[in-house]
Amino acid sequence: MKEYKQLHDLNVFQPMKMKDIPIEERDKVLRLITLIKEKRTGQIKGRACADGRPQRAYISREEATSPTVSFESLITSMMIDAYENCDVATADVAGTFLKGDMDDFVMAKLMNEEVDIMRRVEPKYRDYVIRGKNGRKILLMKLNKALYGCMKSAIIWYETFVTTPKDLGFKLNPYDPCVANLKANGKQLTIACYVDDTKISHEEPRVVTWLLNQL
Repeated sequence: MKEYKQLHDLNVFQPMKMKDIPIEERDKVLRLITLIKEKRTGQIKGRACADGRPQRAYISREEATSPTVSFESLITSMMIDAYENCDVATADVAGTFLKGDMDDFVMAKLMNEEVDIMRRVEPKYRDYVIRGKNGRKILLMKLNKALYGCMKSAIIWYETFVTTPKDLGFKLNPYDPCVANLKANGKQLTIACYVDDTKISHEEPRVVTWLLNQL
């Protein structure tokens, strides 16, 4: 319930009726999969993702590839941090891909128990429920956000994320687009990102804290 409520609250998708879905898109509907895992703390966590495997037929690897910080860049920045005695912070972004807007027309379907959960989250969804083969309940949803599992979600997230450092005046490293630098109080402020994980370093802890708050 908590996972599906988050998807609803963040406007991740919108329900659609079959008649409103373009004919050419009806065979491209992705199945929504719900995973359950137990964290080290014992907490049970739900994670909804799309089964994006069918997209391989019409989305090339080049279109879907997202840059991540290279091993060499990461090690080099850590050596600089140690030499300059920098303050270092690592952090991740909650609900990562859901921060990026889906730029393609992508449909996902919920089935049976998943449909029941969404109807409990928001009763209006019941008006869009249809019956499939063998009487299965189906809810068709258009994705507004880059849901985890879709092939282009990672590159959409990267393009969304780098707008913040750029807006703050950071310059992307010409050799590694996942490393960016900014002069702050006369010293180098560096951010390196690997999907939703970031490493931030500067000689002054308050500068690192400032960037964390900005992100």
